[in-house]
Formats: sequence, structure tokens, C-alpha cells
Amino acid sequence: MVSIPHPTPILTLKQNTMTTAEKAKQYFDENKATKELYATSDGFLFLLKKDAQNHAQTLEDSTVESYTNELEDKVVTETPDKTEKSENSDESEGETVTDTSKFNFFKPKK
Repeated sequence: MVSIPHPTPILTLKQNTMTTAEKAKQYFDENKATKELYATSDGFLFLLKKDAQNHAQTLEDSTVESYTNELEDKVVTETPDKTEKSENSDESEGETVTDTSKFNFFKPKK
């Protein structure tokens, strides 16, 4: 039986001194063909959204941020609910958008 290795994050913090946005920018600068990255709250970057979501489930903060390699100024942040909401719930579901205007290389995922 062939074992499939667990997806490895593509980039981690350099001695915990870089922000996630800085890491994403660095990765995009070095890998121009990459269109999108996903980051977990512990600072790991992933090429596949599902890999980031799976890793985020192991963390206390299960937020996954999406970064795209385009010129804009926003980041889309997704925080999956750990409890299911009923169909009659008045709470609206949506995405939190964080303004990262000091970095002009992001465009929210549509």
C-alpha cells in the first residue's frame, strides 16, 4: 500500500519575524506563476485551500486567509464555524475582509 504524505506548507515564518502578508508577498515575488495562496492563523502558507482548511482544523483559531497575486488592497478571511447553524437562524454568514492597504498586491477572491 502506498502512503500519501500529508501536504507540507510551502513557507513558514522566518524566525517568527514576518507577517503572513509579508510571507505571501515574498512567495509571490519568488513564484510569479502562483496565482493564489492560503494562510492559516499559525503563519503557514498553502497552495491548496483544502490543505489550509484541513490544517486550520487542528488549530485553536481556524481562520484561513486567501491571498491572490494581483494588484489590489484587500485580503479575504474565512473563519469556518465549528457548530452548525440551523436553517432558521437569523445570523448571517459571510466573509470578514481585512484592509491591508499598506500592501498593494492582493485582490479578494470572488
